[in-house]
Amino acid sequence: MKAFIVDDEKHIINTIQLFLKGMHEIEVVGTANSVKEAIAKIPTSEAELLFLDVELQDGMSFDILSQLNYKNYRIVFITAHEHYALKAIRFSAFDYLLKPIHPTDFKTACERLIQETTQSLEARVKTLEENLNTQGDNQKIVLRTAEKHIIVKVQEIVNLEADNIYTSIFFKDGKRIVVSKPIKHFEELLTEKGFYRSHRSHLVNITEISEYVKSDGGYLVMSNSKQIPLSTSKASELMSKL
Repeated sequence: MKAFIVDDEKHIINTIQLFLKGMHEIEVVGTANSVKEAIAKIPTSEAELLFLDVELQDGMSFDILSQLNYKNYRIVFITAHEHYALKAIRFSAFDYLLKPIHPTDFKTACERLIQETTQSLEARVKTLEENLNTQGDNQKIVLRTAEKHIIVKVQEIVNLEADNIYTSIFFKDGKRIVVSKPIKHFEELLTEKGFYRSHRSHLVNITEISEYVKSDGGYLVMSNSKQIPLSTSKASELMSKL
């Protein structure tokens, strides 16, 4: 697989090149340190994988992708931990690396990308950009299943249920999607969007709770009629959020 690196910090480019020397599956075919240079070089590089710094001195890396007509590259974004785009990147199911780049994180991201099929890049990037400019009920999340990427509005989700390393996601229209991510991943993303971890295996959309039943150990009835257990230790905390 041929890779192209875009970053305005030379030591970051050097670090990625060093890490890739130990990975025979990936070959670096070019580098750039600006949006303008990347747009000029990438089309003739035959690159399949792009390592993109989110914010460059002359613009955002999303500008590069739009100028390249959203060809279905494999993408790894590079960003600082506190960058405002980080949460939007996670909501859009893109791989990312935090500066300073740790070799273990780098290896894991590359191994995942080698196995991944390229799908729906334009839709995912546009979802990312929309989320950067949208607050509240209109925010979207990209769900990566074994077959495809599915883009949904966050507030269409009623509840999520853990099944080992998988999570089942249930929607207002009765649809169910299974994603190979642990429920902890979704708790980190969705808590600030009005979701609550009612039980070790369950995450609920607070606005979709219809009833709280105190008998039988305590449970929630959701708008889709699902009964969700509520840990005794969490009952009072949840009640304060309703």
